[in-house]
Amino acid sequence: PVVKIVLGEGSPNKILLAAGIHGDEPAGVDSLCLFLKEKRYKRYINKCEITFLPCINPTGYEAGTRRNFNNIDLNRKFKLKKPPLEVRCVQTVFQDPFDMTIELHEDCESDGFYLYQAKDSNGETILGYKILRNVKKMMPINTSQEIDGMPAVSGVIQVKPMPRKMRFWPMAIYAMTKGTSQFLTLETPSTLPLSKRIR
Repeated sequence: PVVKIVLGEGSPNKILLAAGIHGDEPAGVDSLCLFLKEKRYKRYINKCEITFLPCINPTGYEAGTRRNFNNIDLNRKFKLKKPPLEVRCVQTVFQDPFDMTIELHEDCESDGFYLYQAKDSNGETILGYKILRNVKKMMPINTSQEIDGMPAVSGVIQVKPMPRKMRFWPMAIYAMTKGTSQFLTLETPSTLPLSKRIR
């Protein structure tokens, strides 16, 4: 099953934490499960309603494959009128817009951590850089000026997508079309030990 957990229901800020859309990226799944097990959410649920999707692609996670059991990359199917079942399950959580979505991913080709964030109207969103400052205490940051074919600054790729012009939508773009005001996609380097990536 695709599991959904909501904590702090009715709190003013709505946050979505999601992982495991690519089954061969286990650190995000394990990280959210540990976050829940250790009850680290307690300090936030008075201020935030947090929706957790800890493992969007359970068959891929169990098999250790990027794609699901039907060989589909789920993070490329959010624009379809009839998407796969797992994507339809995820789409049901977007009945009301989120203030922020945070997706946990991994990159087997990167030598350091980086993230994507939505570019705000001034082009100076600072949350991504705050995250990077904390992450670099425990792992290297990818400081390349270009990551995954896009310009990056100190490990942050700021994107201002135009959904209508995009051939496919990943989950972050779907969230944006449903009114999410800020999205972050975090990418840990899968070459590091799993315990460090989870942390």
